[in-house]
Amino acid sequence: MQIVDQEVQVVHESTETGEHNGVEPFIEYISGNLDQCLYAVVDVKFVTDDERPTDKLVFISWIPDTSKVRDKMKYSGTKDAVLANVNGVAVKMNATDISELGGEGEEIIAKAKQYA
Repeated sequence: MQIVDQEVQVVHESTETGEHNGVEPFIEYISGNLDQCLYAVVDVKFVTDDERPTDKLVFISWIPDTSKVRDKMKYSGTKDAVLANVNGVAVKMNATDISELGGEGEEIIAKAKQYA
Protein backbone atom coordinates (compact mmCIF):
# COMPACT_ATOMS: atom_id res chain seq x y z
CA MET A 1 0.00 0.00 0.00
CA GLN A 2 1.30 3.40 -0.87
CA ILE A 3 0.22 7.01 -0.40
CA VAL A 4 -0.45 8.57 -3.79
CA ASP A 5 -2.02 12.01 -4.24
CA GLN A 6 -2.82 12.31 -0.52
CA GLU A 7 -4.67 8.98 -0.27
CA VAL A 8 -3.65 5.44 0.56
CA GLN A 9 -3.91 3.17 -2.45
CA VAL A 10 -3.59 -0.58 -2.58
CA VAL A 11 -0.94 -1.51 -5.11
CA HIS A 12 -1.09 -5.22 -5.84
CA GLU A 13 2.48 -6.41 -6.29
CA SER A 14 2.44 -10.18 -5.88
CA THR A 15 0.52 -13.21 -4.69
CA GLU A 16 3.52 -15.51 -4.96
CA THR A 17 4.47 -17.45 -1.86
CA GLY A 18 8.12 -17.99 -2.65
CA GLU A 19 10.37 -20.47 -0.91
CA HIS A 20 10.66 -18.78 2.46
CA ASN A 21 7.19 -18.89 3.99
CA GLY A 22 5.63 -16.17 1.85
CA VAL A 23 8.16 -13.45 2.62
CA GLU A 24 10.53 -13.98 -0.33
CA PRO A 25 8.59 -11.87 -2.88
CA PHE A 26 8.30 -9.05 -0.34
CA ILE A 27 12.03 -9.07 0.45
CA GLU A 28 12.80 -9.06 -3.29
CA TYR A 29 10.50 -6.06 -3.81
CA ILE A 30 11.95 -4.13 -0.86
CA SER A 31 15.50 -4.87 -2.02
CA GLY A 32 14.75 -3.14 -5.30
CA ASN A 33 12.96 -0.17 -3.68
CA LEU A 34 15.06 0.61 -0.61
CA ASP A 35 14.20 4.34 -0.56
CA GLN A 36 10.43 4.00 -1.03
CA CYS A 37 8.08 4.12 1.98
CA LEU A 38 5.19 1.66 1.94
CA TYR A 39 2.88 -0.52 3.98
CA ALA A 40 2.67 -4.24 3.25
CA VAL A 41 0.59 -7.20 4.39
CA VAL A 42 2.54 -10.45 4.12
CA ASP A 43 0.98 -13.89 4.62
CA VAL A 44 3.65 -15.80 6.55
CA LYS A 45 3.28 -19.60 6.49
CA PHE A 46 5.20 -21.69 9.00
CA VAL A 47 5.11 -24.83 11.16
CA THR A 48 4.71 -24.37 14.92
CA ASP A 49 6.88 -26.09 17.53
CA ASP A 50 4.20 -28.77 17.91
CA GLU A 51 4.27 -29.45 14.12
CA ARG A 52 1.04 -27.64 13.16
CA PRO A 53 1.12 -25.82 9.82
CA THR A 54 -0.24 -22.30 10.27
CA ASP A 55 -0.01 -18.81 8.89
CA LYS A 56 -0.23 -15.24 10.16
CA LEU A 57 -0.86 -11.98 8.38
CA VAL A 58 1.96 -9.56 9.16
CA PHE A 59 1.51 -5.81 8.62
CA ILE A 60 4.83 -4.14 7.84
CA SER A 61 5.37 -0.41 7.93
CA TRP A 62 8.47 0.15 5.77
CA ILE A 63 9.82 3.66 6.35
CA PRO A 64 13.52 3.59 5.42
CA ASP A 65 15.99 6.04 6.92
CA THR A 66 17.07 6.97 3.39
CA SER A 67 13.62 8.19 2.29
CA LYS A 68 12.61 11.86 2.19
CA VAL A 69 11.61 13.46 5.49
CA ARG A 70 8.22 14.47 4.08
CA ASP A 71 7.47 10.86 3.08
CA LYS A 72 8.57 9.57 6.50
CA MET A 73 6.19 11.99 8.23
CA LYS A 74 3.32 11.13 5.90
CA TYR A 75 3.67 7.37 6.39
CA SER A 76 4.28 7.58 10.13
CA GLY A 77 1.23 9.78 10.58
CA THR A 78 -1.16 7.57 8.61
CA LYS A 79 -0.08 4.11 9.80
CA ASP A 80 -2.72 3.76 12.53
CA ALA A 81 -5.52 4.81 10.19
CA VAL A 82 -4.41 2.26 7.60
CA LEU A 83 -4.11 -0.48 10.22
CA ALA A 84 -7.65 0.25 11.43
CA ASN A 85 -8.94 -0.58 7.95
CA VAL A 86 -7.00 -3.81 7.42
CA ASN A 87 -8.73 -6.89 8.82
CA GLY A 88 -7.06 -10.08 10.00
CA VAL A 89 -3.62 -8.71 10.82
CA ALA A 90 -2.09 -10.67 13.70
CA VAL A 91 1.40 -9.15 13.80
CA LYS A 92 2.62 -5.59 13.30
CA MET A 93 6.20 -4.65 12.41
CA ASN A 94 8.03 -1.40 11.79
CA ALA A 95 11.22 -1.42 9.74
CA THR A 96 13.61 1.31 8.68
CA ASP A 97 16.42 -0.86 7.34
CA ILE A 98 16.53 -4.18 5.47
CA SER A 99 18.54 -5.73 8.33
CA GLU A 100 15.47 -5.36 10.58
CA LEU A 101 13.62 -7.78 8.29
CA GLY A 102 16.48 -10.24 7.88
CA GLY A 103 18.27 -11.02 4.64
CA GLU A 104 15.66 -13.59 3.62
CA GLY A 105 12.87 -12.38 5.89
CA GLU A 106 13.83 -14.49 8.91
CA GLU A 107 12.96 -11.64 11.28
CA ILE A 108 9.44 -11.49 9.82
CA ILE A 109 9.04 -15.25 10.27
CA ALA A 110 10.39 -15.13 13.85
CA LYS A 111 7.98 -12.33 14.75
CA ALA A 112 5.02 -14.28 13.29
CA LYS A 113 6.02 -17.40 15.24
CA GLN A 114 5.88 -15.42 18.49
CA TYR A 115 2.13 -15.08 18.02
CA ALA A 116 1.41 -18.69 17.01
